[in-house]
Amino acid sequence: MRVMYRLAFLALFALAGCATSHVIPTGKNTYLATVRLCGLCTASAKATQTAVAYCAARGQVATVTNIHTVFGSGAADVQFTCSSAEDQKPSRPDNGVSTIEVRPAS
Repeated sequence: MRVMYRLAFLALFALAGCATSHVIPTGKNTYLATVRLCGLCTASAKATQTAVAYCAARGQVATVTNIHTVFGSGAADVQFTCSSAEDQKPSRPDNGVSTIEVRPAS
């Protein structure tokens, strides 16, 4: 019985370290976070976390522009840009939402 616990622990330990992630510049202020995982972890979430951490290390915030995953493969690519928090604010005071007033017919 102890042998089974030890084998299960070793297998879990081996899978825990089985992940790679890279950030690749792809253009002007545009990057690609590539994540490859072993097991059943959510690669797109890990790739998004990688993008957010990459921008945060530079004092900026991430904006995800594209996510590509292959279901069940443990792989994800997240395309993103980094910008200042000031650039993230909407330029319109109404946050881009227009209100339409309905008037009764006269």
